[in-house]
Amino acid sequence: MSLDDKSVVYCDANFLVTYFIKNPQEPDLQKQAKILFMNLLAAKCRIIISPLAFDEAWNGIRKAIGANRNNTKFLGFLNNGMQLSYPDVFGDLAIFTKNILNHKNVEVVQLIDSKKGVVNALDKLNVLKPRDAFHLIMALDNGSSHMVTNDGKLKTEAEKSGIACLVLDKS
Repeated sequence: MSLDDKSVVYCDANFLVTYFIKNPQEPDLQKQAKILFMNLLAAKCRIIISPLAFDEAWNGIRKAIGANRNNTKFLGFLNNGMQLSYPDVFGDLAIFTKNILNHKNVEVVQLIDSKKGVVNALDKLNVLKPRDAFHLIMALDNGSSHMVTNDGKLKTEAEKSGIACLVLDKS
C-alpha cells in the first residue's frame, strides 16, 4: 500500500494508545506503531485525528498506566487493574498529546456538516458501535484515503466505504 503527500490517514484511538503505551503481552506492537507513524510523517501524509479519538486514547492510556503501576496484566480498554484519575496521569497525557500535535502533518478534525454526520453515524449503528460509527463518518467526511485501526468491525466497514486500512501485526 503506497502512501504519499496526497494520502489522508485517520488514526483510531487503539493505534494512538499502542503508539504511546508498551503492552507487555505484545511488546512488538508499540515498535510497529512508532515505525508506522514515522512512515506516515516521512510520506508527508495528512494525518487526521478527531477529538473523539483523543478522548478514547486518553482513557486507554489512563487505564494502561493504572494496570502497569498495579502490576496487573494489560487488558487494554477492559483493564480491571487500579483505576487512576485523570489528574494522576495528566503529565503522561500531556506528553502524549504534545508529542502527537507537535507534527505539522497532524490535524485535529471534526465533522464538516454536524447534522449530516450524526445522521450518517446513526445509519451505521446496525453494524458498528456508536463511537466507531462516528470514527468512520469523521474519516469519510474529511476525505480519508486510509485508516489506522485494529478494530475488526471498523476495518471492515471502512474498507466497504473505500478507505484502505493499515493494521498492526499482532502475530
